[in-house]
Parts: sequence; C-alpha cells; structure tokens
Amino acid sequence: MKNNIIEKLDTGISPEMIASISDAIGENEFDVQKGLSAIFPLLMHKTIDCLNSVHLHEDFMRIMERLPFYESMQHLSWEAASNDTSVLNALNEQLSSLLLPESTTGLEMKLARFVGCSSEVIRKIMTVGSAFFFNAIKGHLLMKDDQSLPLKEWLISHSKHSDALVPAGLVNLLSKEELAEYYPLTSRKSDKKKWPWWLLFILLIGLIIFVLRGCFFQPKTTSVWGNLGEYISKTLPDGNTLKFPELGMENKLIGFIESKDNKSVWFSFDRLKFKTNSADLQPESEEQMKNIAEIMKAYPNIQLELGGYTDNTGDNDFNLNLSQKRANSVRQGLINLGANGANLVAHGFGSAYPIVPNDTAENRAKNRRIDIRILK
Repeated sequence: MKNNIIEKLDTGISPEMIASISDAIGENEFDVQKGLSAIFPLLMHKTIDCLNSVHLHEDFMRIMERLPFYESMQHLSWEAASNDTSVLNALNEQLSSLLLPESTTGLEMKLARFVGCSSEVIRKIMTVGSAFFFNAIKGHLLMKDDQSLPLKEWLISHSKHSDALVPAGLVNLLSKEELAEYYPLTSRKSDKKKWPWWLLFILLIGLIIFVLRGCFFQPKTTSVWGNLGEYISKTLPDGNTLKFPELGMENKLIGFIESKDNKSVWFSFDRLKFKTNSADLQPESEEQMKNIAEIMKAYPNIQLELGGYTDNTGDNDFNLNLSQKRANSVRQGLINLGANGANLVAHGFGSAYPIVPNDTAENRAKNRRIDIRILK
C-alpha cells in the first residue's frame, strides 16, 4: 500500500536522526535501525487490538489528545532519546502500557537477541520507536476530515501490508504462540498454510537475496551517510520499476515530486563516488545515476539543478573549479543515460554551504557531495 504508515516512518527517519539516536542511547546505528524495524509492526498490531476494546479505546484516545505533536521528526528523535523525564515520554509510556499490559521481559529478550544488544538498550529503542509511531497517529488525527477513515479502520487498512515488514530474523526467533501474541495478524496468515518447509523456504530466499546484495551492492555500513535501509521497489508513472534503499535520496526525491511542494529543497546524492581530486565518477556510482535518469524520464516536466561541493581543504579556487567539474560530470552522465539536458543545469559552489562542520574526516566526506533540487 502506498504511503503505508510503517514505510513512511522508516523513510522519514534520516541517517542523521539514526546517528543522533545512536549517540543518545549508546548503541551503534545499524542496531538502532534494526530495532526500530521490528518495533513498528508490533505497535501497529497492538494498537489495533487496543482500539477493539471499548474501554481501552477511550483511554487510548484520551492520552492521544494530551500527546504533543512534532512536525520535525529530528526534534522528536532528540526529545525521545535524550529526555527520560519529558511529558512526551511519560505519555508514550502510558500508551505503551495500554498496548502491552503484560510483562515485556520475554519480548525484550527476543528483540535483544534479534538486534544483538542488551535488553536495556532495547527498552530505549522501544521508547524512541513508540514516540515515532504515536506521533504518526497524532498527525493523522490532527489532519483527518469528514472523509477520513476512523483511526482503527485506517490502521487496519495498513496492517495487511505491514505484515510483510516484520523482519524475517525476528520471526525465526519467536515461537508460533509468541507470534500470535505480538503479531496476531501475521501469525493468522501463517496458520492457513501449515507446511513445515514454508518458513524455511522463505528464510532461504531471504538469505540468498542478502548474499546477492552483498555481491552486487555497496555495503550499507561503509556509507558516510549511515544506514540507508533495505532496498525497496518503486514503480514510476511511466511503468518503470526502480530499486533503491528506503532511506536513499531517490525515495526522498520522488516523494517530494509527488507532493507537488513548491519549497526549495536540496537532496544529497548518497551513493556517488569520485576519484580523488577528479571529476571522474567511480563505477559504484552507476546505480544511483541510472535511477536519477529514470526518474527524470518518468517526470519529464521537472527542471533540476545540480550543485557541486567540496570540503574546505586546499585552495579555494581549486575547490570551486573541481566542484563545477564534478557537477558538470554528473549532468553529462545523466544525459548519457537518457535524461533531458534542457531540464538540467549544474553549478559548482566549492567549499561554500557545508552541511556539517569540516572537523572530522567523515564530515569532510559528507561535504564533498553533489546535491540536486527541483527548480520547476
């Protein structure tokens, strides 16, 4: 389902947010992302169960009315991860208690095994995950009108699709009874097919895909932009289907185009690599270049600007010249892949407009970038 609440949450959590959450709770970024991916489907199903009870439904909505809403997910992530005594976390804890009134020790241990961290860290990740999830519900309640579905029906309309998002590794850890307790709709689907080899077959396919990705795609852990998430498929208006990371620039760019927002927003390429002090793209850049070219062909009326940037190391004139050459190189590469050159301009800005301080090697790598924005 397009715009499924869980996919929107995963897409909306940027690598920078994951990094700040990681710093606040003392866990690495990959484990934080992995933990959140398991928690969101769990909260989806437990919320539906809660809303099916008249008494709990009233309590849930009463707390939701008092829950503050954060338009900035970056601000929300900081508040949830770093302030245990905030009103936000107190209300989120009340909501979580309604959804999981039973002891959560067993669940925390399972999640800890799945992620590979301690139960204490899992509790912190659950706190942040619930903050994101309940904030999304709050947003729906604030924006709904007479034509909108009631909250329970809205969540149910998303739940079937969200079943597929339950991580296979976690499914393998949980027993059938635990699946029925924590992911009831998922286990109900499994009950219809009582084939002993079924789950093993699915896990084997998942393992093959994981191995193939390791062969053909750059490992996520090596990206200066952090964990970009699992690869997803997206069908464009011209019928072409692309594959890219959930948190990658392509997904953000397509979402912005489809929103028809008129604001000026820059998006950073997150999988381009140049040779040192050169405008020549490295072979691992080909995947993202092809995706952007296909996006331009699918939306032929958009006009885009490319911005080239460097860090502040070295001569300013050299950096300005290099940034222009790199922006031109990306522009020409997109044209070679079928993009309309008339809808694409390129400018170099040198070391101006850094997105992070040039105080570490990792930050300087982020500032050596190519950005893109929609002009029209």
